[in-house]
Amino acid sequence: MKNGVFILFISLISFILKGQENEKYFVFNNDTLQILPLKYSTKNASNSDHRLFDSIPNGIYIDIIDSNSFDIINIEDMSLNGPYQYYENYELVESGYYKYGYKSGIWKKYRKDKVVAIYYYKNSYPTESETYYENGSKKYRSILIEEGEKYRIILTTKWYPNGNKEEQGLIKIDSKCNSCVDCCKYKSWTYWHENGNVKSIGEYFKTKENGTWVFYDSTGFIFETIEYKKGNVKSLTKYYSELRENQYIDVIEVYNKENKLKSKIIEYYTEDFLFIEIYNRKGKLVKRKKESLYSSKTHFTI
Repeated sequence: MKNGVFILFISLISFILKGQENEKYFVFNNDTLQILPLKYSTKNASNSDHRLFDSIPNGIYIDIIDSNSFDIINIEDMSLNGPYQYYENYELVESGYYKYGYKSGIWKKYRKDKVVAIYYYKNSYPTESETYYENGSKKYRSILIEEGEKYRIILTTKWYPNGNKEEQGLIKIDSKCNSCVDCCKYKSWTYWHENGNVKSIGEYFKTKENGTWVFYDSTGFIFETIEYKKGNVKSLTKYYSELRENQYIDVIEVYNKENKLKSKIIEYYTEDFLFIEIYNRKGKLVKRKKESLYSSKTHFTI
């Protein structure tokens, strides 16, 4: 394959240096290919997919882009129609199929003879896509799950090289121009640590955090929750454990939007009771509860 492409490139470079005075033919993979006239080339087209090839006979053509790249196209009824291949530096980079000027079906991208991405097209829009790491494991996937007149909703998933998920959520795309709507990130998103445990869960509003976000450490322990309103922090709660008098206690600290401590809650156990202590922002104990582990009775000592 490489030798054939190399010979073809020598011929193409020679052809470019001589100019396109006469029509030239090349044999590539047992196909007789015509050189596409320069005025129809991809490099001179504002819309390479939907350009019209008026007065061009049906057939297979080589479209010379420059001395290092070219594509092989099928023309039928003055439009791209049939298999497509694109080469750079003697290597196949992309392959797919056109249906009357629109990308259709399965398209693939390659690097060093390996598939690095697969796209599923409908009317030149990818309804599903996957990219891969060099080891062949999945890197990224997008799936069109809702299509309306104004926007499209796409489910995206990203993986770590070890195969565990890294993030997953929805993005919002304008149906007409394929640009981001509300800066893309939309509703619920989940992020993971590289070991597979959940890292954070929350929602976006116009790509800004909104509502309650929960954050976990790599062992699965919740260490923080943040209450957002359109990207602004309303309150923050921290969770941790510390050693007190040879006993681990659970601590909850609540902060306001200025990141100043509002209150602190301490929980610890004995053999028979759960004790809960509540402190104000100045560190003063304002309430202590004692709950029996064997009954529903609660005792307030302050």
